[in-house]
Amino acid sequence: QALIFSLLRISPTPFVIFDEVDAMLDEANVGRFRDALSRLAHDIQFIVITHNRRTIEAANTLYGVSMGDDSVSQVYSLKVDEWIDGN
Repeated sequence: QALIFSLLRISPTPFVIFDEVDAMLDEANVGRFRDALSRLAHDIQFIVITHNRRTIEAANTLYGVSMGDDSVSQVYSLKVDEWIDGN
């Protein structure tokens, strides 16, 4: 991850997709991962697939996918700032 973040600082891309890159990190390194995402998120859009609660807490928008009784996938989204303002 450090190599990827270093490359993104030098040559940013419009967006990056991470698929469970935080799965094997301990709590301290999840914090570092979140900090790196936050620093780079001003210039780069990140799509992070994760089950890590601490990574989810740092998100601006959450997406969930579930399967209904009819076996059709449904996608849900939640903008965290709007949800906080409404509650």
